[in-house]
Amino acid sequence: MLKIVLLLGLLVSLYLGHFNYQSIDLNEKHDYLIEIKGEVERPGIYHTDGTKTTNDLLNLAGIKEESDLAMINLSLIPSPNSIISIPKKMDKQKISINSASLAELCTLKGIKETLAQRIIDYRNDHGGFKTLEELLEVKGIGEKKYEAIFDDICL
Repeated sequence: MLKIVLLLGLLVSLYLGHFNYQSIDLNEKHDYLIEIKGEVERPGIYHTDGTKTTNDLLNLAGIKEESDLAMINLSLIPSPNSIISIPKKMDKQKISINSASLAELCTLKGIKETLAQRIIDYRNDHGGFKTLEELLEVKGIGEKKYEAIFDDICL
């Protein structure tokens, strides 16, 4: 039995001797390229050693005030040859209760065609709205509905 174990050990060592092993230095720094584009001050290609986070790279590129970072993982270390694309914040356009069309008013939460027409009729009869609160005088618009659309309207 001992002879078989020794023979198998010899065969395995001979077999493994035919492979060329390369050692890998895990501490070795690599030069990666990362492209940064979109809403940054300095779009372009940035070099990194593979230890910089997305946040580190965006600080190099300069983050604009309009940059929308809500969906960007800032703690992520980008993989080599990645692209980081920064979108622009989308400002929601407010709807003027003094000039909006029937269709535009219907885009407001809880405002259907009948109520939108009442808003138009009220502004026509009263020479427009002087304040946003005056919208509460339109039949069908109560406190709850007013609060639901308040952030989406203007004069």
